[in-house]
Amino acid sequence: GKNIRIASDTPVLYKNKVIAVGKAVLSSNMISDFKRGMAVRVRDSLKSHTGESSL
Repeated sequence: GKNIRIASDTPVLYKNKVIAVGKAVLSSNMISDFKRGMAVRVRDSLKSHTGESSL
């Protein structure tokens, strides 16, 4: 979204589904400037709950 702030709780989406939650490392403006890299420090994810190796 356009209202992500540094250190705010942020969902991580993949194909319009929430796959993880964490703290934003960058603001939404900064995120849109980069093509790759870490934007969110993941705290919890579906992978950690289901044991799946791929989504």
